[in-house]
Amino acid sequence: MINRLISLFLSLIMSLSPLSMLGSAGFADTLSVMLFGVPVTDGAVSEEYLDDLDFSDIISVNSETGFFRNHLALILDPELGVIKKHSLLLSEGLKAVGWCAPVDIYIVSSFLPSAADIISECERLEKREEILAAVPLTASYLSEQLTPDDPFDPDSDLVWDDLSPAGANWWLEAVKARQAWDYSKWMSNVKVGVIDSGVYLDHPEIKGKISFTDNRQKSRNIPSDHGTHVPGIIAAEQNNSIGVAGIVPDASIIYTDWSNEKGQLWITDFAIIFGLVNEVKAGAKAVNLSVGRSGSIKSGKSELMFFNKIYDRIVFSYVIASLLSQGYEFLLVESAGNGNTDSVRVDAQNNGLFAQIFEGSVFTGLHKISKSDIINHIILVGAAGNLGGGKYEQADFSNIGPYVEIAAPGRRVYSCGYTEEYRYMSGTSMAAPIVTAVASLVWSINPSFTGEEVKNIITSSTDAVAAANTEAESLASSEPADVPMVNAKLSVEKALELTYGGFTRISGTVPEASNGKALYGGDEYTVLSDGSYDFIAVDGLELTLISADGETVYPESGDSGETEPADTPVNDDDGETYDNAGVPDDLEQPIISALNF
Repeated sequence: MINRLISLFLSLIMSLSPLSMLGSAGFADTLSVMLFGVPVTDGAVSEEYLDDLDFSDIISVNSETGFFRNHLALILDPELGVIKKHSLLLSEGLKAVGWCAPVDIYIVSSFLPSAADIISECERLEKREEILAAVPLTASYLSEQLTPDDPFDPDSDLVWDDLSPAGANWWLEAVKARQAWDYSKWMSNVKVGVIDSGVYLDHPEIKGKISFTDNRQKSRNIPSDHGTHVPGIIAAEQNNSIGVAGIVPDASIIYTDWSNEKGQLWITDFAIIFGLVNEVKAGAKAVNLSVGRSGSIKSGKSELMFFNKIYDRIVFSYVIASLLSQGYEFLLVESAGNGNTDSVRVDAQNNGLFAQIFEGSVFTGLHKISKSDIINHIILVGAAGNLGGGKYEQADFSNIGPYVEIAAPGRRVYSCGYTEEYRYMSGTSMAAPIVTAVASLVWSINPSFTGEEVKNIITSSTDAVAAANTEAESLASSEPADVPMVNAKLSVEKALELTYGGFTRISGTVPEASNGKALYGGDEYTVLSDGSYDFIAVDGLELTLISADGETVYPESGDSGETEPADTPVNDDDGETYDNAGVPDDLEQPIISALNF
């Protein structure tokens, strides 16, 4: 009888919830928490418990891992109702202090003063069938995956040469960004997730492009160089005649500052989990994570403690399984890591977090999601350096291994810095957002793609490799191997062909049109420094080539190319055009500002 009355009361609460909203949980959840200690809706998120944790609460397990005393995380049966959750916690003497209900994770407190107490309690609780997993609230030493580099000379001239990338824009040339921008009329606005240290919201390149999932997240944001450099790579404003241009012209970024104080590196891993869930729920498709743990592995060592591996694999794989089971589609892009404390390469799995997930280490709970589904929604990114002449080599600090599936420029990448400045940075932190941006371009062509489809497009649409670095020191168990370089142009073209079809590839070489543009069907396409052009378009139109001086140049043999099978595109949006065959005007000028680092 009592349970029936409680159920009726909960139904009344739910019926009243549209009338008022108190915080992120809403009116229904607020009342439910007051009465039963847990929320009633399956979308409730509360991470305010993070504000009550500090360094004094950490029980050190080793130099890179610790537990927050008196806290546990429970993964509960997704079918468990609020009454059973309440009864469960009450019977075990636990108090819920935070929750991420969309993925059935609850942070609970009890008197657990030592690491042994915490582990013992986890083992005991897991014997209950309602609890799918019980894990410590881990504290990890995360490092921003970068190596600072020298500032750019603002007096240097900036040129474009995709055949031989060089200069401050080499990273854009290397991934064929301006050739991808040739297809901007097919692209729609896209939301991108970034989990990083804080972002400078007033930087002119990204001002107005950053949002947070709630006011609490916005208030926790503490600006930093790293947290401003990363979104600049993705979404720096184009055609504003200053600084740099990001890869995604129409990106809006949903942001999470995983640190809550300046310079903080010790955090609970659940700050990353809550950030991912909130951003995916808010509509982010590609989510960038340019942090990791390998930088905390001590000199001469190559492996994380087993505590990290066990708990990462359980929690992080379960979160992905839970989101996928609810129909969300996303791709988690994580940096492969910059080696150990000596920057000596290790296996990329030791960067922790989502990098730990592979076929033999997936936990799905009760969700009917395959292991391969989870793995195919994660991509690890290695960093490449520029050898010149269109050749690339993996950076000597970039972690290696079979799970590093793509590489991107990660040496001397020029982007936004704290305040209104610009700077070079190096690291897998810089490579990851380049891949995140390319994934976002693919999604901007077709928002209905799955994360797995986007990953397959990116990893298969390449024409260059970051060669194995066989000279750099390594403690990895894997032998160095070539890794494909991400290619924005080919990825976007593949997305167009899969979505619409009916394209003809138009290609040729007319030296007199060097660094000019090709006009086809009212659109402009890039002509490279040797006079070559290569693009896809609707067939049956006239090609006109314009030299760098604005003179019309006619190819001797006319069009060339091969028609791709499929339907004719039906999108007839006008789209945006660019000067200088797709080069934003902010990259036609010398970069005007630099910051010593």
